[in-house]
Amino acid sequence: MSIPDWAPRLLEGLRIALEFALVILAAFLVAKLAWLLVAPGERVSTLTARPLPVPLQQAGGPDVRADLSLLMTTNPFQADTEVETDIPDAPETQLNLKLAALFMSTGEAGGSATIVTPDNTSTRFELGDEILPGVRLERILSDRVIISREGREEMLMRGGREPGLSVIGDSTDSRTATNKVGQAAPQLYEPGVAATTLIAALDLVPQEQNGRLSSVLLRPRGDSSLMQSAGLEPGDRLVEVNGAPVSDVDLPSLAAELGSVGTARVTVIRNGTSQSLDIRFEEG
Repeated sequence: MSIPDWAPRLLEGLRIALEFALVILAAFLVAKLAWLLVAPGERVSTLTARPLPVPLQQAGGPDVRADLSLLMTTNPFQADTEVETDIPDAPETQLNLKLAALFMSTGEAGGSATIVTPDNTSTRFELGDEILPGVRLERILSDRVIISREGREEMLMRGGREPGLSVIGDSTDSRTATNKVGQAAPQLYEPGVAATTLIAALDLVPQEQNGRLSSVLLRPRGDSSLMQSAGLEPGDRLVEVNGAPVSDVDLPSLAAELGSVGTARVTVIRNGTSQSLDIRFEEG
């Protein structure tokens, strides 16, 4: 079978056309590269400023404000918590008392409060306890307590009032077990550090009796000089803090409990004998 005379000419024409196209493409690419080298331009599209989206207005309009009081009356971490809507509007007490610390509780006890009485004794009171003759702790709120003074409700704010106010009762009445009549006042120690510093220097070993925390063995972490400057000795067993047994004190917050008042009263068992100490901590 013979090949037509026009076939070689057709193939030659296609080859020439393909070579011409490749030459044109190569020339275009070289020209583009030369242009980028001579006058480079931005290779990212220009940013077009657009307005930010407008937040949706609340149904109540722009004057709607969040009720921050809910943070003081509810527990956000407890399910089915009811809002405390009936907070008494009681006048502030004029008694020489200082509310040093609040301990909220969801149990039946209802929490407790550490209050400094006129004789400078810090004691932890629970609901219904008598603070002074005729004065009882009625209610514990997030930033204050309500006390009943001869049948009238009064308010004691966190931080208390300045000294020199009227006081009822005498200083011989006290709920602190270590302040009994006829017993000498505990010796005052001033280690010159914050409560957190002292606790960090101690090794706290819980001691249990019948499955219940009965005391905390105190041991120094290294040098015992700081411990001894606070009136404590290695081997002391802590049994009370500010009038409350250690079974009612949360050990992780022991430093906060000690530092909640200017002068903390602790009771330890040393060589089988109960001893009370007053420790004045620095602010920290």
